[in-house]
Amino acid sequence: MLISEATQETISYIKSRGFSPNTIEWYEMGLRLFSKYLAGQKINDIEDIIFSDLQEYLNYLQTRPRMDGKAGKLSTSTINSHIKVLRGCFKCLQLNRKVTENPAKDIKYFKKEYRVINSFSPEQLKSLFSVISRDTFTGQRNRLLFLVLIDCGLRISETIGIQVDDIYFDQRLIKVMGKGRKERFVPFGRYLEEELQLWIQTHKLANKDRIFFSQRRKSITSAAIRAHLKQYGKQADIKGVEVRPHVFRHTFAIMFLRNGGNPLILQRILGHATLDMTQRYCNLLVEDLQREHDKFGPGDKLNLDRN
Repeated sequence: MLISEATQETISYIKSRGFSPNTIEWYEMGLRLFSKYLAGQKINDIEDIIFSDLQEYLNYLQTRPRMDGKAGKLSTSTINSHIKVLRGCFKCLQLNRKVTENPAKDIKYFKKEYRVINSFSPEQLKSLFSVISRDTFTGQRNRLLFLVLIDCGLRISETIGIQVDDIYFDQRLIKVMGKGRKERFVPFGRYLEEELQLWIQTHKLANKDRIFFSQRRKSITSAAIRAHLKQYGKQADIKGVEVRPHVFRHTFAIMFLRNGGNPLILQRILGHATLDMTQRYCNLLVEDLQREHDKFGPGDKLNLDRN
């Protein structure tokens, strides 16, 4: 079976299984990169691939520049996502009897590296919202979208998929389709409730309409929102933190805990399968405690004689 045929077989399979558009897009991108690498190695048939070929591919990924054009190499998380694509591809081909051996079954995921979690300060949030025009459609839409991100802690992909009938105003809950096509309900505040109702009424949205759309009533992409947010970040002169949608999610989590929120409730709101990520947010609060103690703890300020 040719590599191109194997790729098409895999994409058709995951589409038939109801995978999310984001997952399908990632598989398409990952298999495209893998196919290009194999072509450079003069490997044209999927049956010719052995375990060592996959090891060499992973070595290549570790030296490959980032895909967004920024300085640096691919992160461990990104490489693990490529491993997931390879494992998924060969599992699919084996299930459909297109290959007899699965060289990817023994590939191990890389140990995760934990980077510093960046978040916006309250002052940065105020500056960011202050530069968004409320006199234009795009400004009004983006402002509301960012309000959803900061008030609910959603992922950008979850946010742009919200429909009117996903919002339960009587309970102030939003039904969200998260990772792995897992639904969850996320609460929102009274201020956001008023802003959402006004937006829906102003644009006469029906139950199945998306909340967020372009001025021509077309779907919007996460890339377009990232571009807008990056520009707002420059206008607001935000320093020390990368201005991107996911930082709203980090900021929500940290503020939720600092305000006394329950970590288990936070886990449910964010849709985390385990407490690992929530624990990382909790660890940041421990650092907060140490900083506050360094500032205000009385022991160091007594100036007691050591003798």
